[in-house]
Amino acid sequence: MGGGVACFITMLISGIGLVSQSNWGRILALTNAWLMIPFFLGSGIYDIAIQAPAASRFLQANPMMRDMGGLMWMEIVVQIVIYILLIVYAVITICMLMSGRVRDFFQHRSFDHQFYDDDWDDRPRSRGRQEWGDY
Repeated sequence: MGGGVACFITMLISGIGLVSQSNWGRILALTNAWLMIPFFLGSGIYDIAIQAPAASRFLQANPMMRDMGGLMWMEIVVQIVIYILLIVYAVITICMLMSGRVRDFFQHRSFDHQFYDDDWDDRPRSRGRQEWGDY
């Protein structure tokens, strides 16, 4: 559980970096995505190979909880589906952030924010009343 929380906190921090258009946000998001794949793959394998059989044996040993078996398997299936979706999300993140245009944007090669002149402040200003055609 601690690893999943760390992944999601790192995802939140990298999202802040991506919104602020910083290259460190892109690098942190890529690192997090690369680490998410083995983590959630391992968690899914652990759930199927170890947790599910142990929970099944526990439910079979306790007669009061035998009716909970279907609910337990449904919970494991939902966990596996969530792990698969998170792995797909990580792969899509890696593919998007590794593309050349995105990499260039975050490294400010194709669009330099510091030297961009939008000419917004260069328009003529009138102190008096504007007439038709003065704008």
